[in-house]
Amino acid sequence: MSQAAMNAVCIGCRLRRKRCDRKRPICTSCLELNISDDLCIYPDTKLQLASKDSKITLDMLRNKNKDLKKEYELLQNLSPNQIKLLSSNLNDNHLTHKIPPYQQEILQHLHPNHAQPIQDDNKPHQLQENSQYPKQSSPNNELLTTIKFEKNIHLHIGSLSWETLFRSEKDTYKLCMQFDELLDLIKTRHDKMSKNFTLEMDTDSRFQQLKQLLLSMLIGKIPLNSVYSTMDELLEIIANRLPPYDMVMTLVDRFFIMIRIQQNVMLEVNEDAIYETIGQCFSKGPNGRVQINVKFPEEWVKIPGISLVLGIVAQMLFQVNQLLNPITSANHLLILDSIQLLLVAFSIFRRFDIRYRDIMIPEVAIQFLQAFIFFSGFDTYNPLGREHERSDKTGENLILVWRMITYARAAYLNKDIDVVYKQKTKEYRRSLKSIWYWLAFLDVSESIEFGTKTKIQREELFYYSDHSNEYTRSITLLNELIYDYQQLENLDDPLEFINKTEFILIPKANQALNQFPNSVNDDLTTLHHMDFDNLSLVHKFMSTVQTFSIRLTTYALIHTYYYQCYKRLELTNSENEFLRKRYYLLSMKYGLLVFELIPAIFSAYKRLWGHEHSSTFGSLGTIISIFNTMKSAFRRVTIFVGGRIFENLPIQDRSIAILKLFQMDNVDDKTLLNDLIRHENQVNNSQLQFFQIYDLEDPQIDLQNDLLFKKFEILLDYKFVMLTCSRTMCDLVDYLKNSVYNLNFVSLNRAFFIAIKILSFFLRIHHSQTFKGIFHETFGIKESELNLKVLYERAIHSKGNFDIEDFF
Repeated sequence: MSQAAMNAVCIGCRLRRKRCDRKRPICTSCLELNISDDLCIYPDTKLQLASKDSKITLDMLRNKNKDLKKEYELLQNLSPNQIKLLSSNLNDNHLTHKIPPYQQEILQHLHPNHAQPIQDDNKPHQLQENSQYPKQSSPNNELLTTIKFEKNIHLHIGSLSWETLFRSEKDTYKLCMQFDELLDLIKTRHDKMSKNFTLEMDTDSRFQQLKQLLLSMLIGKIPLNSVYSTMDELLEIIANRLPPYDMVMTLVDRFFIMIRIQQNVMLEVNEDAIYETIGQCFSKGPNGRVQINVKFPEEWVKIPGISLVLGIVAQMLFQVNQLLNPITSANHLLILDSIQLLLVAFSIFRRFDIRYRDIMIPEVAIQFLQAFIFFSGFDTYNPLGREHERSDKTGENLILVWRMITYARAAYLNKDIDVVYKQKTKEYRRSLKSIWYWLAFLDVSESIEFGTKTKIQREELFYYSDHSNEYTRSITLLNELIYDYQQLENLDDPLEFINKTEFILIPKANQALNQFPNSVNDDLTTLHHMDFDNLSLVHKFMSTVQTFSIRLTTYALIHTYYYQCYKRLELTNSENEFLRKRYYLLSMKYGLLVFELIPAIFSAYKRLWGHEHSSTFGSLGTIISIFNTMKSAFRRVTIFVGGRIFENLPIQDRSIAILKLFQMDNVDDKTLLNDLIRHENQVNNSQLQFFQIYDLEDPQIDLQNDLLFKKFEILLDYKFVMLTCSRTMCDLVDYLKNSVYNLNFVSLNRAFFIAIKILSFFLRIHHSQTFKGIFHETFGIKESELNLKVLYERAIHSKGNFDIEDFF
């Protein structure tokens, strides 16, 4: 075929090296090769490929390929309903891009130069890179990556982090920092459990000596050859710290009963391996105490297994210690310190044994990883852990997760576990898969908290037919969402950012929520009406509660996406009232959803805590397992909700606002709240109606701008929002009261406590203005005279609203 003839035929015919039959609308060769009819030049070419200029042809093909990839990305992120809508518009193999009405309205504001979105170029407009946005540059974007300096630690945080959002609300940030300083003083005195346990640990002088000895060996100050002589004494001390042998076995049995009951365990431990370790290394002494039997140096590789058993005992013992009338005086923190020392000893032993210096037996590596998770994860993620709030500030929890993932990769959990561990049992492999996906969820959670990239890549999350459920699918989608967001977070143009957030990120986030068969409201209704006398419902109760962890994370993420859209418009002084109102309402809608959801969860537990089957249903263990997510989601949405209330309150000088708290009446919050609600009812001559969870979680109303504005316009009223939040916090306080468990880990948690106290402060200002006229700004104390010591004493000993002794 001549060169002239080649230039006159289409791609399919050129590849087949045959004459084009010129069939309409696509020739036979292109049809057989599945080539788009746009690339078949005869008879109605659009790309004019019959050109002698190969560079022009190549550029056109590249542009077309780019557009097709964008179209594919759009289809991947559409919801099933949107796909059906688009599929109904297919005609003669051409996709007519009929955009839903709500998108058309949004796009009109994103493309003000066009009366209607252009629809004759076969391109999905929400993904165009050269859209004619009116550029609104933000050279000093407060939401871009910043560096936080905290106690000699430089922490890089991204725009998705709660810290960045928090610092962007300058007035609210100042107020919360004043509370934070005060709580640093209060925490020392009132964290009684930590104080007593620390004192007990400090008085164990021999344990401290052995600890110093092993640490000196680890850093090379003392020869390693004396390590074996100290281990027998160390194990004896550790055994004395444990409860009696029978209780230890009861706690371990209870741990595995809980795991067997739960359908989708986020972190599973292999039961056979644990009982094998107990049989080999633990025995009952003549006095009923535990004896740990290990021969050194031959059996030093059993240390990770022993540490893992101790981690399980410490976790279950912590739950026992939260009873108002504990059944043992054993200290779970002492056991955790013992695990730390055993892991140090294990590192020393590895240096001795040439066989394990560079490589570890997979089973031992897995036990080491699990022991490290129980030890470090407890202190960091348990609500009463010693590092829980400190690491939350410094970012050490993020580093901890990265370390755990590094250990997991060393054990090849990022590979196909069914292949790497094919010689192991199905149950053993399932436990490894649960560890990897549990780490993936922690990775996603910390990436959201600090605005960083995920340590685990999408391609490392393998699909397993025996471990595929709503949890693993949601975690995978959340992992993708973090990556997708980081591709556009540095966009300087807020309209372009909104475009991609609205049509790429939000649909995928909703897709993660759609993995769960029931709505949140339906699941809460199920829990509220569950018959706790029926023990066959234990499994259903636990599996339902587990869903809240991922759902709260996703709702908080959706809230943050909308908050970012609103904040970027605000920072650029955008005059587009439609967009500002839309993203204000959506941010507030999902923020209040989290506010409503957390007390509703505790409300479902209210009946169970006093029930005889409370421990069987795992009431305390399940709430502890999701508490860290509850705290993170609550703190995140409080930034926006609290910021909108504070900026509208009648306070001229917000820097000394905390002083007003101590000049309020000593009336409890619920009384003030009821007064204000009655007043609103009288003024409006109607009953004040608060939104329900099913109203706030409905994603369909987000797609109908007119209905969204009509139904949720009241959220523009900061007084209504304040009453809503105050009501939920008063409910939370009531739901925490019970006669069985000590729930101080909720009431004294910094995020919840500060939010509750600030809302109380807001409520009192509003009450004062409503019933006593305009709030006066004159004070006898100036900011420069503020003495935190005096303030602290007044807070502790007064009978006012800030009295931490009587608050819960």
